[in-house]
Amino acid sequence: MIPRMPVIALLIAAALLAASASPAAAQSAAEFYRGRTMNLIVGSGEGGGYDLSARLAVPFRARHIPGRLAPRTGESLPRT
Repeated sequence: MIPRMPVIALLIAAALLAASASPAAAQSAAEFYRGRTMNLIVGSGEGGGYDLSARLAVPFRARHIPGRLAPRTGESLPRT
């Protein structure tokens, strides 16, 4: 038989964890991304096929993602 005290403590801990895991009153995704620039990183050089397809997809993605999308190729990324 399991002692009652640890079971009750476990149930209280589980209830507190569930209550704290609920989403807080946070910003919506539209509010979070509005006015920000997001880098769309392309893993090839400028002028290549992947670069062209990324640049062609930006206007379509911009319809669904607020903010500004900026395609960046490997050569235009800052070096660390």
